[in-house]
Amino acid sequence: MGWVSVTRIGTGQYCLTPDATSTSANTSLLVSPGGPQGGGGVVAWVGYCSSSAFELSVETNNLSGALTNSVSFEAVIPSTP
Repeated sequence: MGWVSVTRIGTGQYCLTPDATSTSANTSLLVSPGGPQGGGGVVAWVGYCSSSAFELSVETNNLSGALTNSVSFEAVIPSTP
């Protein structure tokens, strides 16, 4: 909910496009590993994708630190009061 698209751009690298109300001035991202697929590892918001659209860059790593597609994650943009 709230996401326009999630695109895998490489091993363990994702671009998340939020809905049109999100901007760099009003958006923060919370990410956590987990979800239906599970998988031990780390997920992190690492900045912004380099496209012209507002997209958030997320990476998933295994416990050895290597990028991997086998860590599922949840991403939430908290609402602001």
